[in-house]
Amino acid sequence: MSTLPGRVLVTAEPVGGGTWRITVAGDLDLSTTADFRARMTAALTGEELHLLQLDLEQVEFIDVAGIRQLIQLRNCVNGGDRRMEIVSASPAVDFVLTILNIGGFFGYSPPR
Repeated sequence: MSTLPGRVLVTAEPVGGGTWRITVAGDLDLSTTADFRARMTAALTGEELHLLQLDLEQVEFIDVAGIRQLIQLRNCVNGGDRRMEIVSASPAVDFVLTILNIGGFFGYSPPR
């Protein structure tokens, strides 16, 4: 999937048993953080949530603002019986998570 620069697309899909899979596509950077936060809030408002699986395979670009949004999302979701994990990542996201050594913080294990 290709998106316009400066755009982020978020889709939410129930997997069952309180598990939701969120797919993010496009750019996750300073220009899209407000849109990302709004879309995540809309996708999860009022839903039963125990596990949030984040699929970042279609993210084409991520910067420190995007990483900050992921950290804030994780901190908001995690607690009690709720948690968030990154289940897949594009090469761009994998590179940044690896360089920053924070994949484990998100329960992400890069394919090797």
